[in-house]
Amino acid sequence: MSHIKKPPPPVFASTKARITRMRREADRVAAGVAPPARAPEAAAPMSWYRWVGLEGDVLGMTTYGASGPSQDVLKHFGFTVENVVEHALKLLAR
Repeated sequence: MSHIKKPPPPVFASTKARITRMRREADRVAAGVAPPARAPEAAAPMSWYRWVGLEGDVLGMTTYGASGPSQDVLKHFGFTVENVVEHALKLLAR
């Protein structure tokens, strides 16, 4: 039955590889080998602190959320190019 296509690899395989890379990078940051990391997250930021370390920076929502046009909601929570760049520059200046 050569006409039957082989299914693609499970999504979690690529996710596992990304998580492994993130863990390695977090270890490098913790060891002082790599610069502190930055994580913009348009949701609850709690889980990102594991990856960016104590010296890193997470831009995330700390409230339940809001309704409205996406560009207005993103601006309300600080997800603008200007704000993300400002946070990144402050992180690099440390």
